Amino acid sequence: MSQPITVRLLSPIVPPAQSIDSGASHTQQVILFPTPLGQDALRGILEEFAKEQQAHVRPRFRLAQTIFGHEGPAFIMGDSYESVSELEAVSQQRVESASTLRAKTAAHLERPSIQRIREIIVPADN
Repeated sequence: MSQPITVRLLSPIVPPAQSIDSGASHTQQVILFPTPLGQDALRGILEEFAKEQQAHVRPRFRLAQTIFGHEGPAFIMGDSYESVSELEAVSQQRVESASTLRAKTAAHLERPSIQRIREIIVPADN
């Protein structure tokens, strides 16, 4: 049975400070679904977090917002890694900041977030 193709159109909020694909072999996305009344508050919290990540830890970190998609309004935080080992190491370093972020965003989420990890097969030309 085939799956339907889904289309998602994104608008960058905090673009990466460094090229996404330069040396990257894996990407991680966390998709957060705001409540109708919590969208502005959630955006502010996520913008602050994204800028903090870029400035201190991860120059490839980015934040985008869905402007069209089957899942409805969503914010997408993403990062790129040179290996699975790097992804795991960064995840361990982020435990405290991720916990703090979850506490700040919980009241503004309509449903649980989705996490995706992908392997880059053919990188984009820079």
